Amino acid sequence: MYKYIFLNLIFPLVFLITGYLLKKFPPKNINSYAGYRTQRSKKNIETWNEANKYSARLLIYFSLLSEVLTIISLFILGKSYILEGAGVFISMSLMIISLVIIVILTENHLKNTFEK
Repeated sequence: MYKYIFLNLIFPLVFLITGYLLKKFPPKNINSYAGYRTQRSKKNIETWNEANKYSARLLIYFSLLSEVLTIISLFILGKSYILEGAGVFISMSLMIISLVIIVILTENHLKNTFEK
């Protein structure tokens, strides 16, 4: 049972730590291995810095939201082993959906900020 609880809570926690690290230590130069990397964000250093700052904030926000929703789902699912396995699926799904939303919001933000 405890392995499921750990798995449920670890995904949002990893994303929270990643968001915090990106916010505290953003990549200084455009690169292909760290930071928010899309064609639009790598256009120039201004878009790079803004994309990493904005997406780090969103990553923190969505990981906290996912952590809360995961905890709520744990209380709803209770101690059933089968349903706790479903909780892992819910936790992973929330983070994947969050990542898609973060990309969409960040790309829209960059488009609205730099392509007027």
